[in-house]
Amino acid sequence: MTRGNIVTFCFIALLLFVIYQVIKIFTPFVNAILWATILTFAFYPLYIRLKKMLGKRETLAAVLMTFIIICIILPPLILVIANVATQAVELYQLASTYLKEGHLENAIDKIRAMPVVERLNANSYIEWEQIKVTATNWLLTASRTITNFSVSQAGVITKNVFIVGINLVLIAFLLFIFLKDGRKIYEFIYQITPLEDDSKEAVF
Repeated sequence: MTRGNIVTFCFIALLLFVIYQVIKIFTPFVNAILWATILTFAFYPLYIRLKKMLGKRETLAAVLMTFIIICIILPPLILVIANVATQAVELYQLASTYLKEGHLENAIDKIRAMPVVERLNANSYIEWEQIKVTATNWLLTASRTITNFSVSQAGVITKNVFIVGINLVLIAFLLFIFLKDGRKIYEFIYQITPLEDDSKEAVF
């Protein structure tokens, strides 16, 4: 192995190590970066129009667009978090009431009384009581699982309000950066991508 090969190998190893460390540093912020990127792509045409209306004042347009996006996204998010646990509990109570009042058994009996099903039942033995028990257990288990999951998720979100707040601030900051300098970032990534021009254009 020549000296040039050793230097190249060491450089590649160092580069991979640096990339790995950068990924480790940014791992906690992946969700915020991803959401900021998605929202930027979604609202970028509107940002371009706003920038033209403001006489190409990029900073003001980016600030206003970030504020608009946060105002569009935040209220539904708060409503969903506030209502998810309540709706899940109501779902379980509704399922329990539905079963206690015998609506499921009545529905199965109506299906059983249909002419097509009666003909099928005459040719093959179907355990309708077992179907009733299985359907009842399944409905109760499914509604209980949904309720437990929703309540636990709402609890996790409520406990981590501080982290959610930090993520929202980070998303807002990244939105501003991506809107204001998104074109420059795009062009930089385009230039450093190690592909032929034809392939690069196709990929981008």
